[in-house]
Amino acid sequence: MKGAKLRPLEPSLYRETVRRALTEDIRSGDMTTAATVSPDLRAVGEVVCGSPCVLAGVEVAVETFSQLDPTVHVSRSRRDGDQCAVGDEVLCVAGFGRALLTAERTALNFLQRMSGVATLTRRCVATVKGRTIVLDTRKTIPTLRALDKYAVRAGGGVNHRMALDDAILIKDNHIALAGSISEAVARVKRVGHTGLVTVEVQNLSDVAQAIESRADVLLADNMDRAEIEETIRLTRGVAKVEVSGGLTVDRLEEVAVIGPEYVSIGAMTHSAQAVDFSFDLNVDNSLK
Repeated sequence: MKGAKLRPLEPSLYRETVRRALTEDIRSGDMTTAATVSPDLRAVGEVVCGSPCVLAGVEVAVETFSQLDPTVHVSRSRRDGDQCAVGDEVLCVAGFGRALLTAERTALNFLQRMSGVATLTRRCVATVKGRTIVLDTRKTIPTLRALDKYAVRAGGGVNHRMALDDAILIKDNHIALAGSISEAVARVKRVGHTGLVTVEVQNLSDVAQAIESRADVLLADNMDRAEIEETIRLTRGVAKVEVSGGLTVDRLEEVAVIGPEYVSIGAMTHSAQAVDFSFDLNVDNSLK
């Protein structure tokens, strides 16, 4: 759960995603572009930010253009994690006009989605003012988790579990099927798990059971302020506390002041507002 400097997203994690997205949009061909644009026409296009944002997805957009024109020339003006203002140029691409025009919508779709996640994440991180670590969740768009979680990192957040094989997180339905918190934790230990064990708790009775079971992290789900404060008091020096469940930016500051080690926010990936980008494409007169 520790934060780290933003690393570039491994291309293998998005190359096939881009291919599928282009196939979905183009299908048997771009009818309008084929009818209106000469196949040998060269063009230059600028991707411009239409609203304030934290940028994410630049290399995914570049991959989108490159898949339709492997000879495309790219000039990057901004990088993922940058704060951008209205009118800022993000990147400039020069290549075959047909390819650039056909790739436009898909490239911008990736940028607007990922930058929206990064922007909301940055708001959340700024709101807690370093008092707690902001985690994401698995509430991502199916098949796009790598992109969603990378965008969280671009915004300054920290990834929780990437997938179900990453860590033990005993939630309410696990507890219901195991019979109790104590039994669920005991079963985890019986299978030889030696890593951290996180247990979801919904009331102070759950908290007592989780502490007695020696859980490492208590995930306080949908608790009110008084319950969170008592959970933190009871676990001090014994376990860490993660607050989750319906957290909004407006409530984050209140929760951060209480002092949990972590807050996890599904809204960063399931409810982020898309950022506006435009693509200004013109004939490349430099080649004449």
